[in-house]
Formats: sequence, C-alpha cells, structure tokens
Amino acid sequence: MDQALWKKVEAICLAALAHPPAKRAAFIAGATAGDPILRREVELQIAAYEQSSGFLETPLASLRHLESAEPLGSGQLGSYRLVRLLARGGMGEVFLGVQETASFSRPVAIKLIRMELEKEDALARFRR
Repeated sequence: MDQALWKKVEAICLAALAHPPAKRAAFIAGATAGDPILRREVELQIAAYEQSSGFLETPLASLRHLESAEPLGSGQLGSYRLVRLLARGGMGEVFLGVQETASFSRPVAIKLIRMELEKEDALARFRR
C-alpha cells in the first residue's frame, strides 16, 4: 500500500472508530464512496482492529515482563512470524508473534501445544 493510500485509510479508520460499532459500516460506506479499493483497505483494518481483543488497551506497564523473554529468531508459521517466547506451561508454549499479510501487520499471541499432548483428549482440552 502506498503512503498516500495509507494516510487516507488511517484517517478514515480513526474517524470510523469514533462511531459506535453499529454505525461504522454506514460511515465507512459514505467516507469511501466511489473508491472500492479504499473501502476494502479500511474494512480490512477495522476488522483487524476488532479482532485484536483489546491488545492496544493493555497498559504498557503490564507488559514489562516481555523485555526479559527469550528471543526466538525467525520462526514462521504461515502468515505468522514468531518473535519471542512469552510463557511456558503444562500444555505448551505461548509466543509473541506478528501476523503479516499484504494489507496489515498486527501483534498476536500464538500457543503451541507440546508434541506429546497431541492425543484427542488433550487436543479437545487445548481447543476449549
């Protein structure tokens, strides 16, 4: 995405997020009228924001423990890049990752189950 398009997308997204969720679609339709590429990019960004589960609302002070987490290197799982290990527990490990697509990039948490737990009952518990 070129810089001019990104500036338009960003401005419309910020304005759309000021509207209640029920009115966002109408606002986006009006703000992007006649430009289907702009509308698609705005809708992708808003969808990514809505799926982010409040990551950006998390106080930075509560994330301080990440500074000492182990670096991972350049692991890749599809469109997800593993950045560093966040935690290790009974079922597996949780990594800080980045989902990267042609349209956006966003931070994610990725949980990997331990290989020895790949039995049907363990997988069902993991999915829950």
